[in-house]
Amino acid sequence: MDSSTEKLPTQDCATHELASVQQGIWLDQIAHPDLPYYNIGMSLEIKGEIDIPLFEKAIELVANNHDALRLSFSHEGGIGRQRVLPEVKVKLDIVEFTEAEADAGLAMEYLRNAFRQPFPELTGQLWEARMVRCGPNRHYWLNRYHHLVTDGIGVALIGHAVGAAYNGLLAGNDEVAEGHSYLSFLEDDRAYLQSSRYERDREFWQETYAQLPPSLLQRRADFKTGQANELAPSAQVQAMLPRALYNDLTQFASERSLSVAHVLISVVATYFCRTVGVDEMVIGMPVHNRTNARTKETAGMFSSVSPIRLPVDLDASLLDLMHAAGGQLRRCYRHQRFPIAELNRILRLAQAGRRQLFDVSLSFESLDGDDQFGGTSSTVITMDNGYEQTPMAIFVRDYHPFEDVHLDFNFNTAYYSVEEARLLQQRIVSMLEAVLEQHDTPVGDYPLMSAAERQRLQVEFNATAREYPRDVLIHTLFEQQVEQRPHNCAVRGDSGPLLSYEQLNRQANQLAHRLIELGVKPDARVAVCLKRSPEMVVALLGVLKAGGAYVPIDPDLPSARQAYMLEDSAPRAVLSSHTLLNQLPPLNIPALALDDEDVLSALPTHNPDSQALGLTPQHLAYVLYTSGSTGTPKGVMNEHLGVVNRLLWARDEYGVDASDRVLQKTPFGFDVSVWEFFLPLLAGAELVMARPGGHQEPAYLAQVMREASITMLHFVPSMLDLFLEHPDNRDFPELRRVLCSGEALPRALQRRFERQLAGVELHNLYGPTEAAIDVTAWHCRPSDPGESVPIGKPIANIQMHVLDARGRPQPLGIAGEIHIGGIGVARGYLNLPQLSAKSFIADPFSNAPNARLYKTGDLGRWLANGALEYLGRNDFQVKIRGLRIEIGEVEAALALCPGVREVVVIAREDHPGQPESKRLVAYVCGEPVPAEQLRSALLKHLPEYMVPSAFVHLDALPLTANGKLDRRALPEPGLEALASKAYEAPQGDTEVAIAEIWKNLLHLDQVGRHDGFLELGGHSLLTVQLQARLHQDLGAEIDLRTLFAQTSLSELAQHVEQAGQSRLQAIAVVSREQPLPLSLAQQRLWFLDQLDHAASVAYHMPAALHLRGSLDRDALQRALDRIVARHESLRTTFERQDGEVRQRFAPADIGFALVEHDLQALAPEARQPAVEQLSQEEAR
Repeated sequence: MDSSTEKLPTQDCATHELASVQQGIWLDQIAHPDLPYYNIGMSLEIKGEIDIPLFEKAIELVANNHDALRLSFSHEGGIGRQRVLPEVKVKLDIVEFTEAEADAGLAMEYLRNAFRQPFPELTGQLWEARMVRCGPNRHYWLNRYHHLVTDGIGVALIGHAVGAAYNGLLAGNDEVAEGHSYLSFLEDDRAYLQSSRYERDREFWQETYAQLPPSLLQRRADFKTGQANELAPSAQVQAMLPRALYNDLTQFASERSLSVAHVLISVVATYFCRTVGVDEMVIGMPVHNRTNARTKETAGMFSSVSPIRLPVDLDASLLDLMHAAGGQLRRCYRHQRFPIAELNRILRLAQAGRRQLFDVSLSFESLDGDDQFGGTSSTVITMDNGYEQTPMAIFVRDYHPFEDVHLDFNFNTAYYSVEEARLLQQRIVSMLEAVLEQHDTPVGDYPLMSAAERQRLQVEFNATAREYPRDVLIHTLFEQQVEQRPHNCAVRGDSGPLLSYEQLNRQANQLAHRLIELGVKPDARVAVCLKRSPEMVVALLGVLKAGGAYVPIDPDLPSARQAYMLEDSAPRAVLSSHTLLNQLPPLNIPALALDDEDVLSALPTHNPDSQALGLTPQHLAYVLYTSGSTGTPKGVMNEHLGVVNRLLWARDEYGVDASDRVLQKTPFGFDVSVWEFFLPLLAGAELVMARPGGHQEPAYLAQVMREASITMLHFVPSMLDLFLEHPDNRDFPELRRVLCSGEALPRALQRRFERQLAGVELHNLYGPTEAAIDVTAWHCRPSDPGESVPIGKPIANIQMHVLDARGRPQPLGIAGEIHIGGIGVARGYLNLPQLSAKSFIADPFSNAPNARLYKTGDLGRWLANGALEYLGRNDFQVKIRGLRIEIGEVEAALALCPGVREVVVIAREDHPGQPESKRLVAYVCGEPVPAEQLRSALLKHLPEYMVPSAFVHLDALPLTANGKLDRRALPEPGLEALASKAYEAPQGDTEVAIAEIWKNLLHLDQVGRHDGFLELGGHSLLTVQLQARLHQDLGAEIDLRTLFAQTSLSELAQHVEQAGQSRLQAIAVVSREQPLPLSLAQQRLWFLDQLDHAASVAYHMPAALHLRGSLDRDALQRALDRIVARHESLRTTFERQDGEVRQRFAPADIGFALVEHDLQALAPEARQPAVEQLSQEEAR
């Protein structure tokens, strides 16, 4: 249903080069001919009668009076050309819908689908008009144009012209004002490209982007396209900005010598800099490029985009940012004419895996949309082509002066979901509403979200209050179970029962009384150095009953680390065994060997009186040592109150009771062991002790789980993965639930668990040592969506916050540092008050006195269901060569590769202290997969800069004693880990010929048959030249899509050999033996030189290099000779013959005449002036 065009013969029409603003569009479109992402235009709803024949005639009159609508394009010699047709004939297609169908949205659906159709070919008519009629008084006029033909202002000009022509025809007047010619802009554009202004503009933009900014946005982790750079479709969310608010913002800006654009760009920059965590951003601002009254009235393609680089000072006010944005816009607009496509080429963006310098654009469209058609008013309906390639394109559209303003967000679905885009839109509106009252607020403190969203995150998601007793201690909960079931088994080994509740309580009481005798008081520390055994349980309970805090000292730790922990914790006593005491560093404190039965046999067996001891829930229960960033461990102090809260929550959440048997297998220096020890004992269940070291043996664990009828146990995800790999990992009839924590739980591991242990619950928990064990929890279910397992919702009486670097809440779905508040926050670090003050801060969101937050250093974000998603450590976000990379994203993509079971990616510096040596290295477990195969698989999901440069295959990832990944033990990659392509010479005439073309285009000395054109530095413009060279040298017609798809020279050679021979006559290579005529550009410069030789000096391009160090003159001469041999333009001379100017080419071996001037005889201060004099003489 396209409008048709009858074209007159075109052979007599002169062709013209494309304008600089058309070049990039042309190249991009021919590379993707099936996509409509350069469709622009709108629909007009006309409520009234329309005379269709007159309307059709009006369009034709306008088309024949605006040469932009008669442009015809062609592809000649590898470049695009355009010509203006003398005349076009227009037939307006009419599409009928009933009023009921229109009311049901069918007409609008048709319009949107029609608008998103790609033009079948660039050489045909690149615009169309359709009329959709929905009854006699309701019409929709669809305008669809290719961006090569016109821009947004041109669309409006054409619309107004058609309205005027139609109204004139109704009045009997068929005269239409002649539109200004677009061809005059082409002449002006060519002059600009050869002007000094062009050079100044180029220098400005190159200086502005001398340091390439990193990409602002990353693709969604759950977006799968098969190709990282494959063009994903876009979507749109629309809202209306109230006219009153827009007018108020306009007035606010005007009173401060600003514009509403400055307000909008500042709000957008504030939002993205705050949410992404950067101090500058680049915003694409479309510019109309119409510099005079004539061009402002000319339909055609003039517009470009200016990449506005805007620093954002978080301490400055929003108003300050507006003024800064105004100054930056004015500076950039002075250079707006420089083609954005040329800037992208100069900066080699394609080689960095990027399409543009910006990921966010902001466009203002202030047009008069109140066209009249025979007295009938019209309303603009915005259209989008469905392929917006900027990740987020924001449009402010003011079409009708008395109606609300359109605020449209067109987004690429590889970067945003509809819900994410809608939230962004709501926040921008909320921020705009706050401008009038809070423009003096520092940017870093400016509210990013509405009060309703803030209430949801801080209050609703943290509504965790649960009435647990606040006056009980860990061991008093155990004592309650002793009273209820004294003879039940409390502690069981892998071979049977070991201690009843009464026996365990009696022995723990005896130990407690002995410790009290030794001076243990509330908050005093007692070191425990034992292997996993019933004595360990006695020791921990005995310390708690005495009022002390136990300090685990793992017997397997290095002696120096044990000594440090003992010295730092200053325990009142050490509990151990005879054998282990001899292995500890020298002690000057009491030491008890618990394997000596006589040590405690004579002591009282009753429960110590906690009140008499002055023991409260605010006293310490344990001090656990964790790795410190300084290289020495730090002791984390946790109190009874938080631990009791966590244990009672787990008892209720998981329904733990006397029927349960809980496996204790985690080393007691890690906080997971705390609930493994005490949760079963406060619930009347059985605590089953694995043998020492058994936690690392899948076969043993399977055996004890089965024989001891384990109902509940914990796995670190990496250990769960190993366990599920073991053949004996099924048939555990009593197993009810498995808890995971300590590391991120991959979704793939969850799926394997569900397949192999069907019917067993899997729970994912999160909590650092600096809190009472776990603070969030998630029940994994097979129906869970996405590729990431949440760490869950806050548990009872815990509050979670996701904050930015300034401690401000991040909106829903935005990454920030996870902070923990509530009853479970640890007291702090032992003997480290400064570090404690830095990590444990006042809680600004709580009314409780002395409430604190713990800064975890973990990145996370809130999900819409109130759960948190863990995103990794905040120090796992790396920059390599200026590009920001989320390690987790790379790991997630690699985990999807066939044969990969486990993966870790790190940023490794080959030469410590030299950031330029930093590269991504992947460590992979699973089937041995060649590095090149992994690289190829990743390139389907990630841009090249995010693909690791080395892939190290390991049988298993190195783990610490508690089963966590030991990053420091990851080996340095060897040569076999590299994904480089070994050189293999081209084979056959076709490969050799293509290799020569590549070497010439890419300026390379060697090209192998497995190399890829884009990998070697090719880009879209060079690919077009490659296409022309293949036709010219080999007579092969290869379309651009095929060229972009080829991954190697040998693959391209196969396509060339299979391709049909060109139907176009090949351009013969002319012999260089005789003089040749000058090109048109050379003739122009020759004429200028003859006219005024002094003026032609402006076309000289002198350059000087200052070399430092030892100079190898022979090597320099050889290098210059090779350059002269390669480029015949350096061997060209000009001469007159019979009144005509000819050019002659010297042989390739003529060499370079390198002249030396020895200035050593001059005084040092005279040398530099002499060099400058010689340079000036040479330049003339």
